Amino acid sequence: MPWALMGLFIGFTYSGVLVFIPIELNSMGAGIRGSAFFAIFALMIIISRPLVGKVYARYGSKFIIYPGLGLFGLGLATTPMSIILTAPLLGLGYGAAQPAFQALAIQSAPIERAGVSTATYFLALDISVGAGSIILALLANALGYQYLYIIAALVMVIALSLYHVWIKKYTPLEI
Repeated sequence: MPWALMGLFIGFTYSGVLVFIPIELNSMGAGIRGSAFFAIFALMIIISRPLVGKVYARYGSKFIIYPGLGLFGLGLATTPMSIILTAPLLGLGYGAAQPAFQALAIQSAPIERAGVSTATYFLALDISVGAGSIILALLANALGYQYLYIIAALVMVIALSLYHVWIKKYTPLEI
């Protein structure tokens, strides 16, 4: 369950990227750049996956999750070009942290419960993408886009803190 909760955090922040980057770029008169953002974002996820798997297998989750969440929380950009420049960082961070949490969820369950663990993780991730879109929309409407991304970055700080505590409690062999 703790790793499913981490899926909630990463899904919440991912919803901010997924929903609000195109809206923000449109509001800046640079809507066409949204395609470039998501192409770069997706490319970094694809490129990172094989490397992430090897590093995770060799060194453990902490070598993936700390930098992954850190990079994913760096999306504090204010101009169209700076938003595009954050795409590789966000893609690399999400491409590292999301599968690492999935792997932790599976590894923490008994083999006969691996399917339930995977389903629980993805349920939490999916719920948080939907709920995060609603919550962040309310925050963006009340505070503006810049604060939305600051709040999303703070969610990543909370996730890093919880990961730091939970990795010691739930996977003592990783330390």
